[in-house]
Amino acid sequence: MLIDSLKGNMSNLLLEDNIANKHFESFFKFASIGILTADGRGNIVFANPYVNELFGYQEDELIGKNISILIPDRLHEQHENNIKNNFSHPTNRLMGKGSELFGIKKDKSELKIEISLSSYEIENKTFALVFITDISIRSKESDKLIFQKSDLETSIKNRIDEIKRSNKVLETLNKKLETSIAYQHSIIDNIQVMIFLINKKGLITYFNPEAQKITGYNKLEIIEKKSIDYFFSKAEMKKCRAMLISNKLGEYKSDIEMVLKMADIGKIKNLECKIKTRKNKHIPASISLSPIVSKRDEKKSYGYLALAINISEQKKHENDLLSSLEKEKELSILKSRFVSMASHEFRTPLSTILSSAFIINKYIKAEEQVKREKHINRIVNSVTLMTDILNEFLNLGKIEEGKISVKLEDFEIQKYMQTIIQDLHQHTKNGQKIQYEHIGSTIAHLDSNLLKSIVYNLITNAIKFSPEHSVIKVETFIDNSEIKLLVKDEGVGIPENDKKHMMDRFFRASNATNIQGPGLGMHIVSKYVERMNGYLYFESILNKGTTFFITFKKIF
Repeated sequence: MLIDSLKGNMSNLLLEDNIANKHFESFFKFASIGILTADGRGNIVFANPYVNELFGYQEDELIGKNISILIPDRLHEQHENNIKNNFSHPTNRLMGKGSELFGIKKDKSELKIEISLSSYEIENKTFALVFITDISIRSKESDKLIFQKSDLETSIKNRIDEIKRSNKVLETLNKKLETSIAYQHSIIDNIQVMIFLINKKGLITYFNPEAQKITGYNKLEIIEKKSIDYFFSKAEMKKCRAMLISNKLGEYKSDIEMVLKMADIGKIKNLECKIKTRKNKHIPASISLSPIVSKRDEKKSYGYLALAINISEQKKHENDLLSSLEKEKELSILKSRFVSMASHEFRTPLSTILSSAFIINKYIKAEEQVKREKHINRIVNSVTLMTDILNEFLNLGKIEEGKISVKLEDFEIQKYMQTIIQDLHQHTKNGQKIQYEHIGSTIAHLDSNLLKSIVYNLITNAIKFSPEHSVIKVETFIDNSEIKLLVKDEGVGIPENDKKHMMDRFFRASNATNIQGPGLGMHIVSKYVERMNGYLYFESILNKGTTFFITFKKIF
């Protein structure tokens, strides 16, 4: 049973390239007895260094030779009978008891040896296991006692004890190996890294739980059925092709061959790419793909190992950070533009107020009342302009801070629009007219304050950018599903290159630089329309006018 157990442990351990294997190899390499195995025909399949040294052979020189090469010619017949008996009736036997056995070295000199003979089976094949002890170098006193029964039994017991101790060591190492494998499986099964083992053809042979979780596939769908390039998008394949071309690696027959070539030259290390999932989503990942090579022979490859880390959260944080930085940059630009625009826009009305106030002080006579009223109106208009500019800046600040709230209410839209238009008539140029028409239901359900700002900005712009004696048309329309607003002027129009920037903050069209204003009105209008779930677009022909269309979906 001891020999069978040893045989089983040795067979298992020789298959593992780890610490247990090193201890096992050390046992055979440094054992103080010769150990060899032979197949059913007596051919040697294994011999430890002690055997080679004992009989004067080089390493592996005995492998494949018949065991009779170690037996003197006169003992060949006896040896053959022993071999036949051992394979026909395999038992653990001690040979040499009560007689001397002889071996023959490579140089034809003989030596006294002692042999323990056993057998074991692997895959229905029987092998002989031979332990050889050199007894020719013992002292003369030992030679005299070697055949005595007590010393022989002691020698046998010592060897058995040695085997038992070796067996215990092997059992301990085997337990450590099992524990180590259990730890490895635990790590691989629970680690938050996708692990793929790939054979030389590119087929996936292992697919850990994290990979199954992230991709949405189970291992039965993938193992030996899909290659690693299955998880790469066309865009990633395009990247790999570009890298192959840059490295001048020549032609390739398939995408997987291309990917494996990249891995062979170490070009897939922490490569950011997107992994395709069952639901056809593309998850950002950092992937490393490298060949698995032998420690003894780096040219010998067993396949490939792919490690992929899901970096979705990392990318999200990066994008959030970039977004925050962009907003910070925009805020800085906004502040800079605000200072520049405010100083520019306030300079003219402040100068007007200052000069008119100075002149009024000069008009002290009663007959100069008309002149005084003229400058008082200039002061009032300048103050009104400054108030409008300040309100636009304040509204912009509320928009940027997300403080614009929508309070929906029902109101009679015709009366509401007529009131606004009546107030705006005082700002019209000489001969300008504002024509208003309404079609459909008269009750609107909107935020009246936001709508007032929208209408005020659009009509004010139409007045400023239209010539004298022109007509500004304003229309409203309400049906069961929509509320529409139209403002049309006969003004200078909007240059084609400027149209895409009309809703930007602080934007002034290239043909409106001589008209005062901070360039915030249309930005505020677009944001207010957006807050009330509306849609705005415009049509404009240079020097013929502009029409703004706004549509609100009815909210019940």
